[in-house]
Amino acid sequence: MRQFFPVLEQSIYLNTAYVGPLSRPLLEYRKTLEQDYFEKADLFKIEAYDQLQNNTQTVADFLGASISQTYLVSNFTTGIRYFLQQLPPTSKVLLLKEDYPSLVDAFSENVFDIDYVAIDAHVEANVQERLGQKNYDVLALSMVQYTSGLLFDMEALRAIKKAHPELLIIVDATQWMGTVAFSFRNAPIDLVVGSGYKWLLAGFNSGFACVSSLFFEKTKTDYNYFWDKIYAGHFNFLGTASIAFAVNQLQQWGFSELLKQKDQLALYLKDQLQKRAVLLPLIKERTHHSSIFNIRGNQNDFDALQAHGVRCSLRGNGIRVSVHYYNTKEEVDRFLELL
Repeated sequence: MRQFFPVLEQSIYLNTAYVGPLSRPLLEYRKTLEQDYFEKADLFKIEAYDQLQNNTQTVADFLGASISQTYLVSNFTTGIRYFLQQLPPTSKVLLLKEDYPSLVDAFSENVFDIDYVAIDAHVEANVQERLGQKNYDVLALSMVQYTSGLLFDMEALRAIKKAHPELLIIVDATQWMGTVAFSFRNAPIDLVVGSGYKWLLAGFNSGFACVSSLFFEKTKTDYNYFWDKIYAGHFNFLGTASIAFAVNQLQQWGFSELLKQKDQLALYLKDQLQKRAVLLPLIKERTHHSSIFNIRGNQNDFDALQAHGVRCSLRGNGIRVSVHYYNTKEEVDRFLELL
């Protein structure tokens, strides 16, 4: 699959956590959509509405959800707001301190009663303890923390749902979806929203949302209510088609095998970074981790890596690198040599 991403020929691309590159097949597909618009005008819009159901079904199947639970949105930031607007204003909400700003802002701009739990190596236990101290209506978190790459443990989330079945669990999946095999119908999650331009490789203005029956019940809404809000006026024809194309493409490339390759490479990188003592302390204490790593480094270190063709990002007090399906052990070894 590497041949479909020209940026891989020009750099050591360890920046999927910032932007996933556009593949050649998706670029060509998007060109055909624009050509159709150019040639058909009004007919293009009519056909796009007809295709929306098919695209939604494709994404729903990939996410292990029913089409009656699934929506295609432009991105996480706007997508989550459609749903939060319907939560009762008296809702008691538990968030993670210093979580993704777009997630925190979406809640804090409302009048909810919000508390925060610190993110450390024992974040799951911290959340469980806090939930036992107060009757919360909502727990919201990023499954993967964008700065550190900390992965919230799914089994802990299942235990939380079992202990608090009426608790609405809302997940930001932007740094998570595309890195795991996921089934919404089997997950302890009531609302999952994410952008597709990172790990799903779906390009900009592509996103998804899945909603549980409990969420509909608690907000006194239904599937059609949010359908009318999300697709009011006209929707993003290019984005909804792109995410459906992208998840189909991942399946064609052998998604389960890609995940194995990515996981093995992430474990190798983590081990090598630990040996060099450059990982954040909280990550060293955790058994499971994502494909995102924050290492000790400053602006000069970042500039030096960039000069040697390593694509990465400054985040927090360090440098963030991330590995995906298309990365290789040889690239990681070259990066480690540069370190």
